[in-house]
Amino acid sequence: MSRITLNQGTQHQYTPSGSDIEGNVHLDKLSDVTVTSVQNNQILKYDSSQNQWVNTSTGAVTSLDSLSDVTITAVSNGQSLQYNSTTSQWENADIVANSIDGGTY
Repeated sequence: MSRITLNQGTQHQYTPSGSDIEGNVHLDKLSDVTVTSVQNNQILKYDSSQNQWVNTSTGAVTSLDSLSDVTITAVSNGQSLQYNSTTSQWENADIVANSIDGGTY
């Protein structure tokens, strides 16, 4: 009997027959997966131009400024992220009275 597991919990059990595979299968042996130069902290990401799942280092966000919709410049204490609908970006900015909506002050 073979077991398919995810996050250490059994998801499905079946008894292989015919051309089914029993035992360990390496990801790079699957026809739609290409694994090269494996490194720590990589992920599998689908590449539609190759019709393959490929290992890549991208996927880990290490700073806000590395996000495509965030622009951080000249950071100073007390600033917040504010959305700029003109640039479609989140930007660091000082909090000023006219940037606060609603409430009683």
